[in-house]
Amino acid sequence: MNRYLKVLDYDDPQMKRLYANEPVLRRQAIQLTNLSRLFIGLLIVKGAIYLLSGSLILDVWAKLFTIPLLLVVIGLLAVTCHLFESGQDTRGRFALASIISGSCMLSVVMCGGFLSSLATPILIFPVVLSFSILPIKWARRYFVAIIGIPLGMDIAFRLMTITPPNFTSASNPAIIVASVMFTLCAALYFCLAYWKQAHHGSVPSDS
Repeated sequence: MNRYLKVLDYDDPQMKRLYANEPVLRRQAIQLTNLSRLFIGLLIVKGAIYLLSGSLILDVWAKLFTIPLLLVVIGLLAVTCHLFESGQDTRGRFALASIISGSCMLSVVMCGGFLSSLATPILIFPVVLSFSILPIKWARRYFVAIIGIPLGMDIAFRLMTITPPNFTSASNPAIIVASVMFTLCAALYFCLAYWKQAHHGSVPSDS
């Protein structure tokens, strides 16, 4: 378990053994493991900033939703790393896309809804991630779900005059928007970097 505390590390000997006859797949699995660990690192930094900044960014009400969500996602991403390191590349890809998609959709739904939430732009992240790591057929399905589910729920709530909990922080909306955009830009950068390396990178040697 100690290696899971290393954000940028992966079990290289085991992956060499499990992907011995599939060097390209091993390269991509290593890159996806690193991508998952980068996301873990990003979430740890965000969580630390939220906790140490008092009520400057998030008030207590918002933290009741955000901090547990961050902890759950970090734990699930660690499981995703294990899937890649144990040779379960396909499961790892779908787990990574599902975890990121689910957490982003939940953030939008529970922070004002698709049409009003400050977090709505973050949905671009799981869409780009899905098209980067999944077969195109599945990426299209994820795209429809990522946009359709929170939008449909928002419209349904409005038609039924239901007001779901809104965990949007009232402390500083401008900082929240900046935080969302920073997270989005950083995540997109890592996704595109993975895509470039996965399709144009060299096969790792066994030396």
